[in-house]
Amino acid sequence: MMATPDDGRKQVRNLSTLIERLVACPPHCGASSRKRNFGREQFTLIELLVACRPKLRSGSSRRERRPTLWSFTLIELLACQPELNERRQVRSRFTLIELLVVIAIIGILASLLLPALGRARDKALDIKCLANQRSCALAILTYAEDNNGWMPYSDSIGLFPDTYYSISPKRDLIPLLAPYIQSFAVWQCTRIGEAALINDPANDASIQRRGTYSYWGYLSGIGGTVLPGRLEQQSSMNAVVSDVAYTWSGNWRTTHDAGPGSLRTPYSDMPSFQLYFNGFPAGVNQVYADGHGAWSDGDELKYLYSNGSMPCYGAGDTVLSGP
Repeated sequence: MMATPDDGRKQVRNLSTLIERLVACPPHCGASSRKRNFGREQFTLIELLVACRPKLRSGSSRRERRPTLWSFTLIELLACQPELNERRQVRSRFTLIELLVVIAIIGILASLLLPALGRARDKALDIKCLANQRSCALAILTYAEDNNGWMPYSDSIGLFPDTYYSISPKRDLIPLLAPYIQSFAVWQCTRIGEAALINDPANDASIQRRGTYSYWGYLSGIGGTVLPGRLEQQSSMNAVVSDVAYTWSGNWRTTHDAGPGSLRTPYSDMPSFQLYFNGFPAGVNQVYADGHGAWSDGDELKYLYSNGSMPCYGAGDTVLSGP
């Protein structure tokens, strides 16, 4: 069956429509748009050659009214073909510059966030430390109420506020407070998380034993005189329990270090005694005789007591006089 002129005109119209859509969607259009417009991304060379053939000299007025459809060259139509690289919708690799930029951004964000996270962590530890001291102070004050107003007596003359056991005479805070404290984990500063508990069997019972909290309730006066205090002597600003902060040969020993101290366990047979050495105290938590507690910054600390060689510091009033 021979093709008629009408068949040829129909084919030309179809190709014209394809070209018209191609021009309406240049290569920068997305692949989804090209597929939606004309169903495929490329044309064959034969189709383009047919579409670019010279305009027929004889034809209907309809062809005469659409001369612009025939004004494209083969090069122009080929330029409209989608590039192979442009059809890639997802790249499988990043360039080195892009990776360096991302790493730099992450580093900047980390430098901004890490100090804030560190301060938030320290604040949380300080709050937990103060809660521990409140538990210790409550046990001490309850003991005094149950014992005719006498505070627990755990030290010998001339030793340190952080001593909870002495060998002569033998005074031990642990059996006195055990009925009032569920766990001696509360008798430990949260900034010193690796220290052993004060009732740990690893602490040698042949020497005095020390911890990370100071107990002030048994001291009487400045200069090393030690007698058990009485509950009736306590005021709202008398210290009962606090963090350790003292100087030895002019160097600080403290539980809350502001830098550049180093955490040490000076005695292998006393693992419950662990402090920051040779720094400066960031401050201390301290609980008072009326049960309230507060944080005091390092520059607010004042001298409270000395055994002659170890000046001890805290906040509030000085230690009590004897009964």
